[in-house]
Amino acid sequence: MKMDIDLKGAREIDAALKEMAKSTAVRTARQAMRNSLSPVEAAAKALAPVGPTGNLRDSVTISHKLTPSQAAGAPRDGKDVQHMYVGASAPHAHLVEFGTGPRFHKSGKYVGEMPPNPWMRPAWDDNRDAVLKRLRADLWAAIQGFLDRKARREANAARRAAKAKG
Repeated sequence: MKMDIDLKGAREIDAALKEMAKSTAVRTARQAMRNSLSPVEAAAKALAPVGPTGNLRDSVTISHKLTPSQAAGAPRDGKDVQHMYVGASAPHAHLVEFGTGPRFHKSGKYVGEMPPNPWMRPAWDDNRDAVLKRLRADLWAAIQGFLDRKARREANAARRAAKAKG
């Protein structure tokens, strides 16, 4: 399942992130997104059906890396867009989430069907508002810390320059 979130009114955040070095801005944005998505990850792990191996539950992670199917749908407009995904890497995760229709072998033998057992969508739905609030708070805290450090560096540089003159 793919969800796009558009933070309206985030021009100030964008402007502040652009003041940072690109690597710092990317690291800051990713860390804020990872922190804010951690409740979704925890909820998905709690709601995931657990089979004998538990590999579905254990495969739920937060990642910024694109899978081939995600890369095919990713925007290529040249903007500095950060993506973060919460999902299961188990190959059968989508079958559990959405279910299957009746399945048959080529011989015609009926081999069953699987009813949907949603667990990722409820995890997102239950935490969506909290994710956005926490993301906003984490980004602003990180930006404020950056601006404070920048101001201290500039004040120290000015103090050293004044000391060197006089």
